[in-house]
Amino acid sequence: MVFFKSSDWDKHGLYLFADQKKPPTFKRIKVMTLKDLYESSPFGMVSSFFYGTIQAALFTLLAVYATSMNFTILEISIVTFLLAISGAISQFPVGKISDMYDRRKVIVFSSFSAAAFAIFTILVTRQMYLPGELATSKTWFYIFLVLFSFCSLPMFSLILAHTNDFIPKEKFVAAGAGLQFVFGLGAMSGPFLCSIFMDLVGPNGFFIFLFFFHLVIGFFGMYRMKVRKTVENPDSQFVAMPQTITPAGIELNPSTEHIEEPYSDKVKEILERKGVKYKKEDVQVKTDN
Repeated sequence: MVFFKSSDWDKHGLYLFADQKKPPTFKRIKVMTLKDLYESSPFGMVSSFFYGTIQAALFTLLAVYATSMNFTILEISIVTFLLAISGAISQFPVGKISDMYDRRKVIVFSSFSAAAFAIFTILVTRQMYLPGELATSKTWFYIFLVLFSFCSLPMFSLILAHTNDFIPKEKFVAAGAGLQFVFGLGAMSGPFLCSIFMDLVGPNGFFIFLFFFHLVIGFFGMYRMKVRKTVENPDSQFVAMPQTITPAGIELNPSTEHIEEPYSDKVKEILERKGVKYKKEDVQVKTDN
């Protein structure tokens, strides 16, 4: 680590830090247009757009919905907390299932499940909006909101993984950037469209909006499964690894591409200590005959 003292230290009292470590380099990354992305994975691109619409509305208008249903400030904070924590917890089990089965089936099932829980949430609201003891219990509302979040929030990671199943590894980064862009386009329209649903139907128009767009993703996924069968991507480098694996262990994955750059001294030390053979640099030694 190198320290540089600013020229105006007396004025601001600041130190600038510069790390000597080289930034990571990415090799053989290819560009990918939105047209190429759609041709490679129509379901990935379309579902990314509609899911952007869903998630933007979900996170921006959930508190508005709760306020219109006469929730207290504490209850609103509980609702937003349950939405976030249940979505975070669901990432691992849903992702694990998608590695075992066709990702499109997992996405379709998650979409229809989220749509069903959105309807159940509407059914249990009943008289929640009434003040004080006149209001019905919110317990079932919390339960179905958690189940909805459990099915809905992992979907973008599933969509990204599904898209990577149909493209070569050199385009993974470009495809991810394209899906993020399409997701953003959908997110711009989400809150506006959802507010129209809420104006026309009332507060429960919020969950009707979520129900509708999850159905769109689910039905489009069913259509794509009939059009194109699942194929194994030869460029996929997914290998199940233990959670405690070290960086040196990751580099030992036999399916990964050979790294042309020499190993660092620290990695070499670890490999030699473990008795692992690795490809060493070619060194020509001149000896006298």
